[in-house]
Amino acid sequence: MRHSFEGYCIGAYGFRRILHTWNSKTFGATALLATIACSFIGTATAQDNSSRFVLQRENRIIVLEPYGPNIIRITLSTTQSAGLASAGYGITAIPSMSGWRHERDSAGYDVIYSAGITVHVAPPTVPPPHPMPLDELNQSLRSHYFYGDDHEHGPYNDSISITTASEKPLLTLWRWSMVPNASGTKSGNTDKHENIDSGYRVSATFDLPPDEHYYGLGQQQQGALDLRDHRILCWHDYSSIGGQNVCVPFMMSSHGYGLIWDNPSKTTIDLGFNQKNVWSSEVGDRVSFFVIAGDKTDDIYQGYRQLTGVAHLLPKATYGYIQSKAIYPTQDQLLAVAKGYRDRHLPLDVLVVDFLNMTKQGASAVPVPSSALSVNTERSSRPGDNTSANVLSAVSAAPKPKPSAPVAMRSRP
Repeated sequence: MRHSFEGYCIGAYGFRRILHTWNSKTFGATALLATIACSFIGTATAQDNSSRFVLQRENRIIVLEPYGPNIIRITLSTTQSAGLASAGYGITAIPSMSGWRHERDSAGYDVIYSAGITVHVAPPTVPPPHPMPLDELNQSLRSHYFYGDDHEHGPYNDSISITTASEKPLLTLWRWSMVPNASGTKSGNTDKHENIDSGYRVSATFDLPPDEHYYGLGQQQQGALDLRDHRILCWHDYSSIGGQNVCVPFMMSSHGYGLIWDNPSKTTIDLGFNQKNVWSSEVGDRVSFFVIAGDKTDDIYQGYRQLTGVAHLLPKATYGYIQSKAIYPTQDQLLAVAKGYRDRHLPLDVLVVDFLNMTKQGASAVPVPSSALSVNTERSSRPGDNTSANVLSAVSAAPKPKPSAPVAMRSRP
């Protein structure tokens, strides 16, 4: 009778996956040898990998962290701590290894799979995809121009392909990099300077199938539904031409998957240029992204909801008509506007007293009469956000038909 045994060890000499096949009589001896091998690899730096698969390369780490049969997070970094760190802002789900397996195929690929997704991670010996036909001199000049003389931070040709369980191609990562940003300095006086760690610029390059199309990424003002052949500046641009750009780093593909980019810094997304897709963030210590597979769009959105939490319905008034004005000079003018809507029997649910009424962020210069308003104050508690957002619900004291007209105050985005 034959059995298979898999062991995982992380230590000073990196990750080792031990796969043995043996007869029942030699089970004890093989298991003992595996235990001895792990002890020599080292246990002082061992990590808890009960919820992820960890692959070590020469000077970098690749981590695959399942969140369900059709959801996996992929992290790549040159530092162990960043590669093993939890997902970033907005992710509330808990990783789950249920139903996931790891094997090594005859070509040396690490194959991580579930009932919904199969991931193939190429061995380090596989040449990069689509190499440029350059001789050694021109390649060195090109590398110096684009990446400088420090090749420690990439680009790394860690090819990772993701398919469905039925081997339908979804997405392939070709290469990634972590390039140090230029170091800055700050000085408290003319005699002492302190170096500032500017972090890394991180990027990932993916394949570009000829028939694939891309959607999502929040509120964009380019007027394009299909984002292929477009550059997306993925951050909140308040002064963007045509209105605010409010990027959400979640992209839907016509090939049946969604991608969440796990980096909160300014990110540029080039979709469809030079036969590739490139995601690049200005600051980061890892490349991290989620892939959600689904036969239907609803399946992908269900995965997004699983990762980021339930989006509860807002108060009923927010789905009605909302009027916003940069400034109402006086309280009387504000209440007169609300009364004008009521007198004309026009629907109005919310009046927004915007930022020009604030003496400082979140504080209003327009006095609000206590007899006319019921007040509920909520303060933002997002990490790193020192702006208080006071939300005031107001009901005019003047007689009016239902629904009532609340006044909402918010801070400037």
